[in-house]
This record gives sequence, structure tokens and C-alpha cells, in this order.
Amino acid sequence: MTYNTQQSMSNRKVTKIKKPSNAFIMFWHLTDFCNYNCSYCPPWLKAGDYHQGRREGFPTNEEIDKFLNRLQYDILKDNRRSHIMLSGGEPTVHKRFAEIVHRLTVDMGSDVCITTNLSRPLKFWQGLETLPAGMNISLHHETTNMDQVNEKMEFLVPAGVQIQFNLVCDPDNWEEGTMNMFNGLDPKFQKYIHAWPLHDNSEIRNRHIYQYSPEQSKWMKERNLIYRTTRKSERSKFKQENSDVFFSDGSISTIKQVSETAFKQGGQNWFNGWKCRAGSQAIDVNFSGEVWSSVCKFTKLGRLDNFELLKDSVLCNRDICIHPMDLGLDKCAPGEPEFETWGKVEG
Repeated sequence: MTYNTQQSMSNRKVTKIKKPSNAFIMFWHLTDFCNYNCSYCPPWLKAGDYHQGRREGFPTNEEIDKFLNRLQYDILKDNRRSHIMLSGGEPTVHKRFAEIVHRLTVDMGSDVCITTNLSRPLKFWQGLETLPAGMNISLHHETTNMDQVNEKMEFLVPAGVQIQFNLVCDPDNWEEGTMNMFNGLDPKFQKYIHAWPLHDNSEIRNRHIYQYSPEQSKWMKERNLIYRTTRKSERSKFKQENSDVFFSDGSISTIKQVSETAFKQGGQNWFNGWKCRAGSQAIDVNFSGEVWSSVCKFTKLGRLDNFELLKDSVLCNRDICIHPMDLGLDKCAPGEPEFETWGKVEG
């Protein structure tokens, strides 16, 4: 497999990214176990070593309770807006999944979105006291049953859940894999498809995107345009942050207008040497109980029962930034007027 390692040669370079509010963002990996075993998924996101006790550190009930109280009465006090993504592994296999979604949503007023393979039966979703506001549903050609997906959509969409299908686009299994899944989805739900590019399966955090043919790239861009148009036209209860993107020619756009996929395919997600507010605007909570500044695991902040948020920005040393949460955090390029003071937290 070849990877796209060439940075865009466009003169319209990103110089700064800034969130429009002080909303707190959290990515919480509830478990490292997944009931699917996709060949392109990293082993540490499906084996369940922590979940099943082969490795120490899986958060205890006491730690989870302390963490939820810290969120409610400290970090999110005074009705601070928050966007929380629950992921895994497969988050719905966590025994406290339903309770966590309910408390984050009802007690803290958080916008909760989950990443799921949607493998749980329809009665599971119908039985939840509180549904998540948003669901990013991964469609895997090796495992996903599209008939069952269609059945669950008939319940979830009318219930008001914002749906995004992350259609895993495998360039080596394009027709029999990617296109068969697309065609197997009920046409009325195809507008929710977000074409999801694959990254390499190594343990290296600086993972490169797979190489797609011009025809495949064109199809992916067209599908993502349809998805963004759909999101603009439909109101939902999941109010995602839409960070402003500043360019070297003086123009301003947003993350959603540019799209994360376009960032990656165009080589605009190279932030080595930039300042980033990871660890103060957002955290990543791992299934090992560790709390990090970002999904890229840049700085460890502690465990979920004793971590401390950062008071200043970090200087990025990663080659590429691949996760949507990390991409949308405040960033500033070297040489910009605000660079020296960027990201300092007052008080």
C-alpha cells in the first residue's frame, strides 16, 4: 500500500485555527475491546487487553464516579458548553455505557456523540433511557450487515439522533467493499455518508493516509460535499464546534467548509512547530485510565481521578494531525504575530 506523504503545493496555506467559543471538548475511549476484528483497525483498539484485565489500569467504578463529578462540578461548572465523544473499541460494550450517556447529557447538558459499529441489536437502542445526540457509525465492508443498519436507522433518525456514517473507503476493495456498502444503504439515508479515508495500521502515531485513485478521491469529495450540505439543511440537537480556519492570503473559512478529509488529502494538516491548545481546550481519556492533552497523545495530564489541565499551549512535534478533535483546536503557525503569547490561560 502507498501512502500520500506529499504536502500540498498550494499558496493558500493555513496559518491559524481558532475555536469560536470556550466549549470544552473531550474524547473518551471507554474500552479497548471491539466485537469486530477489521483487518485495517489497529490491534490496540480491538484486542481488549485492558477491558478484559490482561493489562492493569482499566478505570474502576470509583475512578469513573470521581471523574464524572470532576466534570460536573469543576470543569463544566457555570453551564460551560461541552462536546463529548465516546469511543472505543466499541463503547456500547462498556457495562456503564447507558448510565454515562445519561449523566453527561442530562446532568451536565453535554452534547454527547458516540462512535459505534452499530452492532448492538435494535432493542438495545430502544431501551436506552437517553440516546446520544449524535452517532458516528462506522461502516466496515468486512463485517457490517447493511440490512440491520437500515432497520436501526428507521428508529434512530426519527428519534432525533444526528447520524454520520463513516464509510470506510478501502482503495483495494473499492467495488466489492466500499461501493457495495454504499449501495446497500437505503437511499434516503445515503445523504448521511461521510467518506472516511484509511490510515496505515502501524503503532506509529504519525499515520499516513492511503493513496486513492483520482476517481476514488473525486467520489469521496463529492459524497462529503453532499454530507456537509445535508448537515447545513437539517437541524439537530448536536451542536458541533466549527473552528475558523485562517489562510495566508487573508481568507477565512471553517473546518467543516474545508472538511477534515480535504485537510488530510491536501497536506494542510502538518503542524510540526506550531502552538496548540491541546490539554486546556480538550482532553483525551484513554481506556487505560490515563488522561492526555489530545488524541495524538502529546502530553500526559495524569489519571482520570487526578489529572490537571494545562495552563499554556504546547509546541507540536507531530508530523501530521489526523483526528477531527485535534484538528479543530486553537493552533498558530510560527511567524504569526500572536505566536509568542498563543494559548496562555489567564488566572
